[in-house]
Amino acid sequence: MADDDAFDCFLSHNSKDKPAVRALAGWLRAAGLKVWLDEEELRPGVPWLPLLEAAIGRSRSVAVLLGPHGLGPWEEEEMQAALSLAVQYQRPIFAVMLPQTPPDTKPPLFLGNRTWIDLRPAACPDLQSGLDRLEWGITGTRPQRFGVRSASRDPATVDEPETPAPSAPSALGGSDHNPFDGDSPAPIGRDREIERIVNRLSTANLCTLVGPPGSGKTLLLDTIRPRFEPALGIGPEHWLRIGFRLIRTLGDLRAEIVKGLGGRTASDWRRLVETRGLRLLVLDDLGGMHEGARGLEMRRWLRGLHEQYAVKLLLVSNERLELVFPKDERAPDSPFWNLDPMPVELPPLAPADCARLVALRLSGSGCPADDYADLCREPRQPRDLLHQCARRFERLRPGQGGSAR
Repeated sequence: MADDDAFDCFLSHNSKDKPAVRALAGWLRAAGLKVWLDEEELRPGVPWLPLLEAAIGRSRSVAVLLGPHGLGPWEEEEMQAALSLAVQYQRPIFAVMLPQTPPDTKPPLFLGNRTWIDLRPAACPDLQSGLDRLEWGITGTRPQRFGVRSASRDPATVDEPETPAPSAPSALGGSDHNPFDGDSPAPIGRDREIERIVNRLSTANLCTLVGPPGSGKTLLLDTIRPRFEPALGIGPEHWLRIGFRLIRTLGDLRAEIVKGLGGRTASDWRRLVETRGLRLLVLDDLGGMHEGARGLEMRRWLRGLHEQYAVKLLLVSNERLELVFPKDERAPDSPFWNLDPMPVELPPLAPADCARLVALRLSGSGCPADDYADLCREPRQPRDLLHQCARRFERLRPGQGGSAR
């Protein structure tokens, strides 16, 4: 593994815990480590599975992060791949309990025989020492800022750290809160798109949601989910959400659907679809689906599921489908070509909605929204706006001596 091409740590995580994961990644970088985080390394529109496997192979360690939402739909797959590589290349892999993880959460069974790191307050009252322990697990070298007992002094005393530690990030439970960290409780400026999705699914069997990374697709899906039952008559037991980041073949796809329906054997999918009354399939991260023959087989099967069993499809992608799957021939049997010529697209937020989002984040903070007005003058995607505002907030934080302009 070439040093200039390697990562110190691969962060495997549930995307719903992203704010805490981003904060942890920032702390590790501040400590001088190079970490692999999907949203920063995966190019939109490119099959993700080969890139994930390559990233794990280029990482000196793997941290399986557990937060309030448990293991993600593909995090377990990443963990299995990492375990295989850990044995082959003798690399460390360990579970990390994020501070907000429920008290009864235990490490995954496959990691139970390995030392794990618990950042929850009950186990780690001093978050900073827990983060230093994480750095030790990644590098194999105890940070110099760890206290070292001196034989010439009282054994109860500990030397002062030689290297100052980066401050614990607020999204992980540190004391300095940045109001622009973390996810919003609800999407701002997306009411029209939400209504279009609900109306499309109520009058037709298919809808496509398209938006670049950071446009708020995940938050929008979480927001719209409670409306499936009152608006569409589809209860939680009659719909599934499938992510394609680690689904390689049609067999994998069927197995994932069977698992979601409470079955065990992939070949039993037909009976389960009929008896369990599957009515809606949310196909997330379509950019991760294979472009070639294996992906084409999956798309044809999904088209058949859609047409033969009247299963509604909500397709979610970073780009329009004709760009995601350019190898699909423009022919009548091309499964996704021109399937939805008018997708629901997530444009940048209008300046007025940008200002609303900033005002919402600053409510109760005592900070003037005028300091961020220039960042709201042009349309921006939510993540870009929040990142810009978070940097501005740090410059304006008391004691930093910065200015807004």
